[in-house]
Amino acid sequence: MPQPKMVKVKVLRGCVAAGNVVKPNQVVELPEEDAAILIAYNKATKDLKVEVPEVKKEAKKDEKKEK
Repeated sequence: MPQPKMVKVKVLRGCVAAGNVVKPNQVVELPEEDAAILIAYNKATKDLKVEVPEVKKEAKKDEKKEK
């Protein structure tokens, strides 16, 4: 069986890729088909220079209290 072409992508949102949990801003090397799926779902990008801002959990708690 031929080796799949590997592509580096930067994860935008936490997800599972190639059986591993990946976090935002993490760069991973995936088979081209898997990378295309994550890019289609806006969970990853081929642009490795993109920075994803971190969301602090405390901010979410404060928003719930105000409502």
